[in-house]
Amino acid sequence: MKKGQTGDRAAALIGIMLVIFIFYVLFLPPEERTKLLGEDQEKIKIGEQAKEIENTQNLLLSDTIGRLSYIEETEQNHYIPNIIVMESKNAQVLATENTFKLKKGLFTDKTKKMIFTLKQPEKIENPILSFQAPTRKGTLRIVFNSIPLFEGEIQTQNPEPIKIPKELLKTTNTIEFYVIGGFFQKKEYVLTNVKVIGDITETAKQKSRNTFKITKTEYENIKDSYLYFNPYCTKEPTLTITLNGRKIYEATPISNSLNRQELFTDELKEGKNIILFEIDKGKCSIERIKIKNTLKPVKTYLNYFNVNEDLYDKILSKDAHIILKIEFVDDGKTKEAEINVNGIKDIINQKDPEYEKDISKIIKEGNNYIKIKPKTELDINKLEIRIE
Repeated sequence: MKKGQTGDRAAALIGIMLVIFIFYVLFLPPEERTKLLGEDQEKIKIGEQAKEIENTQNLLLSDTIGRLSYIEETEQNHYIPNIIVMESKNAQVLATENTFKLKKGLFTDKTKKMIFTLKQPEKIENPILSFQAPTRKGTLRIVFNSIPLFEGEIQTQNPEPIKIPKELLKTTNTIEFYVIGGFFQKKEYVLTNVKVIGDITETAKQKSRNTFKITKTEYENIKDSYLYFNPYCTKEPTLTITLNGRKIYEATPISNSLNRQELFTDELKEGKNIILFEIDKGKCSIERIKIKNTLKPVKTYLNYFNVNEDLYDKILSKDAHIILKIEFVDDGKTKEAEINVNGIKDIINQKDPEYEKDISKIIKEGNNYIKIKPKTELDINKLEIRIE
């Protein structure tokens, strides 16, 4: 083979490999092609930064707003149904004893000791001791907790009950029965149906528990709060009102008149609130119960942006456009708001998380403003006013 032919073949092979390499490079991803060809990464980075700076320069206003609460009414009333609280006492048998005999003679001395317990002796009113005496000869003596209670002759089988002083009552009580008389006198008693009876107050009827609910938006916007109630009471009781476990009122109310009590925000809470009315005696019909919360005005978003003379000329010549874009949280709820740019209003009513509008026609040279007045609770990720 000649030397010239060998050179031609080598050149052809190199040409084929070069074509294959060129096609390989063309079909590589941009990043890999850049690495392979050794393009200047710093230039690319500078280009990206320049683009970012250009985007920033095109922004007239950028803000992350957050939540805008909406309150339909500036006053919220929570009504509680009319209630009746009363002191209710029922006579109850506190202790009983089987039939027993008392006897005193020359060689006999038969007595009786009756022991009983009480859970809450301080809550017992008008305690009495009652019994029947089918056999009654001599003088009957009764001692209650070591204090003489009665001494005398019983004349009838069904004598009047014997009053027990309230202060003598204890948790554990002892009643001692004796019969006494002259040396030659016959002394004997048979007592049946022996009972200790007292009035016990049913405290459940002296109080009334009710609930009402406060929303998060309402709670966060309470300006002041008052409790109103109109009581009709007997015996001038002390009325105690407790709200969420805190005592907010304790006094003798003005009967047949509208009473007002100021409430503080920390006495209320978001969600379920519990209010309790309680009296110590008598009876109260409490009507027209209302918790009235006055709320702060709706929070309106307000911000400003500036349009210089050069930009305003471009807007007039339609070489530039001003775009308003609002990005909401995509919660699937309807977004309702009133948008006000330089006094020109528009209404948003949509579920879409993005709102965009060309506001070029209502822009003016110098200071401009934008207001957002919510008509529903709004969560706004971002607001932008940019130049395009």
